[in-house]
Amino acid sequence: MNPTSLAAPAKLRIAFEAAPFALLVERAGGKSSDGITGGSILDVKISAVDQQTPLCIGSANEVARFNKCVLSIKETGDAVDDVSTEDESATSSDGIATSPRVQF
Repeated sequence: MNPTSLAAPAKLRIAFEAAPFALLVERAGGKSSDGITGGSILDVKISAVDQQTPLCIGSANEVARFNKCVLSIKETGDAVDDVSTEDESATSSDGIATSPRVQF
């Protein structure tokens, strides 16, 4: 997490640091937040090579919690407010355990 304030501005560059990490995390089933609007870091339009941004990446639940607590944004859709304790994994027809959140 790299939130910003007036005393500590954003330090991560979108094109070289934030977006590559966000892509990996989102492909693995997590989420990212731009730390301002609560939207995905992958939706931020890059206007300069060294454009910097705040960043929050992690599980969908943790990023939703960050957006709710820090940005006061109530998320809908994939993320839920509290962590489920039940096993969400499934088994494919060939017996391999799969996760319903991971999509490639």
